[in-house]
Amino acid sequence: MRAAVSLSLSLLMLVACGASEPVAEPSEPVAEPSEPEPAPPEVAAREPAPPPPYVPDPKGFGDPCSEAQPCGWDDPCVATRCVGASHVRSDVACEESAPPPGECECVEGRCALRPSRASEVAVSCAMSACGLDQGAGKCVEGTMLDANRSPRDRGPACHCGITTPTCTFAWVEPIACESVEQCWVSDTAPYHPIARPPALRRKTFEPCKDGEFAPACSDGFCTVRGFSC
Repeated sequence: MRAAVSLSLSLLMLVACGASEPVAEPSEPVAEPSEPEPAPPEVAAREPAPPPPYVPDPKGFGDPCSEAQPCGWDDPCVATRCVGASHVRSDVACEESAPPPGECECVEGRCALRPSRASEVAVSCAMSACGLDQGAGKCVEGTMLDANRSPRDRGPACHCGITTPTCTFAWVEPIACESVEQCWVSDTAPYHPIARPPALRRKTFEPCKDGEFAPACSDGFCTVRGFSC
């Protein structure tokens, strides 16, 4: 009897020990190491595209300008034109350089080159009118006529010489005034305001009799008013 009981206990202990052992979980498959992806080919850095060639206004007017958008030179090394802010270049490595050809100014909302010396190239006006390229500060023959308006209060102008049939470049200086008594008009082209000569003080300008351009004072500067005579 005792032997049967011992055998039963032994069997129970074996079953209990077998139940307490953890069941082995199936192991996950281990991924084999993959080969590294090839690096993308290197792309050579592209040089910035050169700016498009500058095309002057066919009417002769310089680029628009203001205090916020001032004028500048087309080339920091060897300047040839006075251009608007959007055309000013500063990304040029200078292999050679030269002083600018004059002063680059904003005159009545347009960029204009005031040359430091007269052009050595004679522009004929024997067969056509004088034109004006404001940005280059020079006279041209038969084109760009709109910019060369007359009369002019200030800035660049071109006119046909009296003694020689060539265009002459001139720069009109502004004349400050408080009244028309301080202003008069030049006798020769380009017709523009001048300070009133002492001999003409208190003289009343008579349109068409004294000329087709009369002096006036506007916004603190002398100006010229035209009449159809």
